[in-house]
Amino acid sequence: MAGTRLYTAETEKLLKEKGLKCVCELCDCGGYHPHIGCTKGTQKMKSVFKRPGLSQAKTDYQQTYTPHDGAKPRNARKPLPRLRNPHPPPMDFRTVQRMDFITREPEPQGSCKFVEEYKRPDAKIDGKTVYGQDFVDRGPPEVVKITRPQTVTQHQGLKFQSATTHNQAFTHKVPIPQEAYAELPCYTGAILYPEKNTEGTT
Repeated sequence: MAGTRLYTAETEKLLKEKGLKCVCELCDCGGYHPHIGCTKGTQKMKSVFKRPGLSQAKTDYQQTYTPHDGAKPRNARKPLPRLRNPHPPPMDFRTVQRMDFITREPEPQGSCKFVEEYKRPDAKIDGKTVYGQDFVDRGPPEVVKITRPQTVTQHQGLKFQSATTHNQAFTHKVPIPQEAYAELPCYTGAILYPEKNTEGTT
């Protein structure tokens, strides 16, 4: 059973002015909000929302933030489509291009066939051309004589010099073996047991 709930004087005054029993009735979402200490009867919920004057009740948020003029509702419903006219008017096929277009008859064009109007000259043809006058024939070019170079041989009495720069400057280096990593020898056993060490070696 829900206990009585205490409200401030301003809240009780607002509930009396609106004709409401609980603060949850001030919500305009249309749903029921059960809470602890609710004084509204759940069975009479439908009749409470149909109470006269409840639709004009506004919350503190609605009073502070008033909607703009011409603002669409939150859940705007799309109107149903209109029925098509069973007897539509005839379609107008006139367009700007058809109205402004001017039909013109094509003009006949003359023949493009080439007419030969060449007249043979009376003077004799000398057979000279501009190329022949500018570029005179100078005959075949001179033949270049190719001579083979003379081979120079050394005297057979000289000895062959086999010394090279590599043999003279090369110094042979003997590789030094590097000691491998290992633990240092332990002499503790030889110091503690000198007899065993001598027996093992002999």
